[in-house]
Amino acid sequence: MRIDKKIQRLQNIDLHTVINDAARDKEDQILQLNQDQMYEEGVMDITRPRNKLKYAPGTIIQKRKKATFKRTSHITLRWFGDFYDKMKIIFFKKEFVIASTDLKWANWLEPQDRFAKALGLTEKSMKRLREILKLQIVKKLKQRL
Repeated sequence: MRIDKKIQRLQNIDLHTVINDAARDKEDQILQLNQDQMYEEGVMDITRPRNKLKYAPGTIIQKRKKATFKRTSHITLRWFGDFYDKMKIIFFKKEFVIASTDLKWANWLEPQDRFAKALGLTEKSMKRLREILKLQIVKKLKQRL
């Protein structure tokens, strides 16, 4: 194929579609980035990742007794794992967002300001995401050429 034809094909590629396709292939890794932020690092606000929220003393006692995931050094939004298990990515034309179908998110957690920005990626995780997606994006672009 002539170079001018390849250039024309490259110019016609919708990069948002390519990025979304690459992200679909790596959805589990993307969700893991968000879950690690919350559980390992205590990030409950992606715009302020260093601001770690603490459990109340009574909550710590209950979590140590009843929770499957017993970390109490900071809020994790993970007691039994169902909230994390129901996390997913919703794809739009020019972006994708991390969401959860867990009823606690819709009915109890999300309306609270302190958890409203827990889903999503920090700058640190976005940097890791770029590394994860880079090879996938190149592969997808080559397929379209």
